[in-house]
Amino acid sequence: MNGRKVVTSAIIVSPPKDTWGPIQDIRLKFDKAYKRWMPHINLIYPFFPQSQFESVLPELKAGLAGVAPFTVRFETFDYFEHGASSCTLFLKPTVQPPNALRELQAALERVFPACNEQSTKSEDGFHAHLTVGQFRGKCAAESCGAAWEAVLGQTGDDQRCRVEERKLQSF
Repeated sequence: MNGRKVVTSAIIVSPPKDTWGPIQDIRLKFDKAYKRWMPHINLIYPFFPQSQFESVLPELKAGLAGVAPFTVRFETFDYFEHGASSCTLFLKPTVQPPNALRELQAALERVFPACNEQSTKSEDGFHAHLTVGQFRGKCAAESCGAAWEAVLGQTGDDQRCRVEERKLQSF
């Protein structure tokens, strides 16, 4: 499928709503996209408008038929630096089996080759992450991440989820 992509649509993996508590606590304080998006990992973004979702479903289902369910756990933080004074703090997913998330994203790109932004942003390719905030510099991001890691550590298995379905999301 070719066509106009929009920044209000994506294919995502989102933790189950009943596990959002600690993640949303962090995002409420630090993530400028808190009100617009639920906690998620972008697999394909931008994507086609919601008005085209129904027409892409058969292609999507066929392209993902062989993708097995997997488990994602959020235990640690990391960050992207955007120059000397800007960082994005994110939860780093631990995935079992280890390459399952990357393989899912690659399968989606095979279905929608025009939607390759997530794998071409950096020379390392797709970098799965769940954004929790934006900060003015590395030190602020690191100290916030360290403080919240302790909070997440107290929740234990609450931050583990089984990925059995993917979502087409539009806002």
